[in-house]
Amino acid sequence: MISMDITIYFNAKRKFFLAAGQLVFVTIGGRLFLHPELMTSGLHRNETIIRGIGAISLLYFGFIFLFSLKMYIKRVGLIITQTELIDNSNSLSVGSIPWSNVADICQIQVEAVAMIKISLINADLIIDREDNYIKKLLLKRQNKRLGSPIIIPMVALNSYVDTLERQLKEQWEMYKQTSSG
Repeated sequence: MISMDITIYFNAKRKFFLAAGQLVFVTIGGRLFLHPELMTSGLHRNETIIRGIGAISLLYFGFIFLFSLKMYIKRVGLIITQTELIDNSNSLSVGSIPWSNVADICQIQVEAVAMIKISLINADLIIDREDNYIKKLLLKRQNKRLGSPIIIPMVALNSYVDTLERQLKEQWEMYKQTSSG
């Protein structure tokens, strides 16, 4: 059985709205931080609290936007080959994941967002090769919280979760058949 590489592209419209939403919150946070006097009301007159909320919003959403820039620039979210899965689907993507390290593939729901979890035989192998200290910490946290460092959110991909899960499982099964025989 001959297998072709499968390429899953980002949905450009969804990527645009994700980036625009993050930038809106960065802008609001900046406005709250720089001009708290414009946001005082009858309910809340304390400019220090307004400035603090602005700083938190600015830092949090600014960090998320900067961390996601790589995803916004790329056109391809996933490449599924005979030997590996190349994941660029989100800011915590790790790139190449050999099928030999995959233990299971399943759908999960996290706060009403459909995702695919790739369970690994040796998750530390993938986490430890990451050079970025912050990304490594986030991968460890995700592994502890969700049971795998490899979580593929469907929000920005141009595919349905059932279709992608089927494609991943088919390619993984083909790998297992060819590597064992």
